[in-house]
Amino acid sequence: MDHTSREHDQLVEKLRVLEDAYNNDAPLVSDVEYDKMKNELLRIEAEHPEWTRLDHTTQKPLFDGWDNTILIEPTQVKNRLNAEKLKAKDVKIDRPSLRAEIQGSASVPYQTDLSGCTCPDFRNRKMPCKHMYRLALELGLIEKFPEVDSTIEKAVVQSAAQKWKDEFTQGRISAQLYARVAEALQK
Repeated sequence: MDHTSREHDQLVEKLRVLEDAYNNDAPLVSDVEYDKMKNELLRIEAEHPEWTRLDHTTQKPLFDGWDNTILIEPTQVKNRLNAEKLKAKDVKIDRPSLRAEIQGSASVPYQTDLSGCTCPDFRNRKMPCKHMYRLALELGLIEKFPEVDSTIEKAVVQSAAQKWKDEFTQGRISAQLYARVAEALQK
């Protein structure tokens, strides 16, 4: 079905109203109805990425039901970095369904969407895995991390190392913790 920009904007506004009502404990539609509308919006935006704006309901939360604050946890940042390293030949995206098939270490490719994955990492942790991040990257829902100035980065690391050293010498952290942090900061 071909959609117009106006239909897209009307659906965005309708979902905003439904989200506000839901967040105020006064839902206007069932979860199933809401999910159908949101999935339709995701399909439209996959077909017309130029219509997507960061303030759209599809951009918050990033993944279906995931709180955006978890996405900056160290393990999640590592998964996102690893997503960028996946080889293009191993990634097959189905934009209309917002799903991907990604060849990993298993003989059978992992089935991935924005809410889950068949890989062991997702099954064990129940948190976004590198395959889910790769799908989000391919769909244009997130961007690669920006490049940073290595001089500034080095100064930040040196400052952090000094802060941990001060905490240790003032007896506020254990020798074991100081040694682990100092080793990590040297890498």
